[in-house]
Amino acid sequence: MNTTTINPSSPSKELLNQYLSLSTHLSPSSATLTHEHQTDDTPNTNDAAEIGEGCCATIYALSPSSIAKVAKPNKQNELWNDFGAHLSVYEAISAVPTATLVPKPAYYLHAQDVTTWRAAQAKKIPSREPNDVLCAERIPPLPRIIRNSLVEVFCPKEQTAEVLENKDNDACLVRLYLGRRRPSSLHAQAKFSLRNFELTLDKMELLGFNAMQFVAPIAEALVVVHWKAGSDGRDVEFVLGGPPERRISAEGFGVLDSNLHMQRVTTWRKAGAVDEVAGLQQRCVYVWLLDFNQCSRIKADTQGVQMAADAYWDNDPYYPRPTKNDDNHSTEGKIWREFKRVYLAKAREILGDEATQPEDFIYSLEAKGQERQQDLVMAGPPKATSIGPGNDSKKKKGREYVGF
Repeated sequence: MNTTTINPSSPSKELLNQYLSLSTHLSPSSATLTHEHQTDDTPNTNDAAEIGEGCCATIYALSPSSIAKVAKPNKQNELWNDFGAHLSVYEAISAVPTATLVPKPAYYLHAQDVTTWRAAQAKKIPSREPNDVLCAERIPPLPRIIRNSLVEVFCPKEQTAEVLENKDNDACLVRLYLGRRRPSSLHAQAKFSLRNFELTLDKMELLGFNAMQFVAPIAEALVVVHWKAGSDGRDVEFVLGGPPERRISAEGFGVLDSNLHMQRVTTWRKAGAVDEVAGLQQRCVYVWLLDFNQCSRIKADTQGVQMAADAYWDNDPYYPRPTKNDDNHSTEGKIWREFKRVYLAKAREILGDEATQPEDFIYSLEAKGQERQQDLVMAGPPKATSIGPGNDSKKKKGREYVGF
């Protein structure tokens, strides 16, 4: 286990290299430091802070550990679908553990019950016509020391002061884009933001850490989404966030209690894996899976394979893009081969050796990848490639992609 003491005065790139690594565990002093710098955007007021916005809902922080998604007008059915798919994926991940976490879903409120619910909440969502609400565990944002380092490394200097003063940037999660590399000619063209910061392959290389560490968590989670939860995974997101709260298993407690000879300790914000609990160490960051409002049910058949493949290509570039069979040296080639290996191995655990759907899924991706590469040769760079999403993607997501 790589236990790290983080020095706040270290250069920003060094801090990010240490902190954003899945193999780094914090020493007790560093864990205390990051908790001191952890975001608390639930101030001593009666108003819940708005921490995000998606296609179907606005997201508020009810507490440091819980959120409420409030449906936008005419988006109630989509939020209800989010709740159902979220439950399915959460239970599937719980049954087939992976290195990726899913926020625990709490409950759903029909609009007719929201007024009564609001009256019982310590934090008040801004007044509006009552609409459906989905409540769930909050993914802890990255602490201030890391946010400041991201700003120092990637933010244009003329925007730095404004970005650091903007409280919206406290809700910082990092999107893992294994399928995107910024072109060297791309320059910042929009306002810098730490909300949903895009960690592309070139940024990982700039920071000096190996993108391969994120392949297995994403590949294994996608297998569980497809073949255990029975979902196409359309529009889901993979992000780096802080460690979860209160996730200690009975087995972990037994090891902890035995090692400490019946002494009581605080397990708040301790991770659930036995080795981490026993060593009283805390991971710096975790891969989290979220946002299920556009997911559709699939079966383990030909149609299900096609729906899963379509969703893979239609999503933001969290997933690696298939490369040529003889690409054994590029970062993209190595990542794709590892993704393929892990995906098929995990699928065999779930479906058994006889199932063909996982291999059919991979074959479909590779065939589409070859088709796109041929189109690239014939017509020049397409509007949407692994380099970056195109205009259709922007419209679907309602997001603006920034070249930072």
